Amino acid sequence: MHIIINDSLTHKSTTYIVFIHGFLKKSLYWNITENQNPIQIEESLRKKINTVLIDLDEEDYMKNITDISNEIYSRLKSIMEEKNINNKIILIGHSHGSFYYLRLAELYPDIFKKNDVIRSDNSSVADKIMII
Repeated sequence: MHIIINDSLTHKSTTYIVFIHGFLKKSLYWNITENQNPIQIEESLRKKINTVLIDLDEEDYMKNITDISNEIYSRLKSIMEEKNINNKIILIGHSHGSFYYLRLAELYPDIFKKNDVIRSDNSSVADKIMII
């Protein structure tokens, strides 16, 4: 598992959004489709808030959902303490990543502000993200 943190120096936001991708995908697919078409979901949000991308490795999928969710939580909690982040964070999961974020929200409601599922169709995916 790899975690990519994009703390911006251009804004003062203390909000963090964590993105968890679909099965055997990588975090780059939050910004570009498999056909190399730009969608820039994470890149657009990064201009206003801090983003965290989680890349699961192939061997991570051999673990059960609770175990990998606990590992994600442990890593995120450590990062939050290191960076002195006291706010709750927002989780966004796509496809298989939704299993992890739903489990995380169930196990650790103290750390997560809200959870969003992204459903895409033929229109702009970025237009479908709503953060209240």
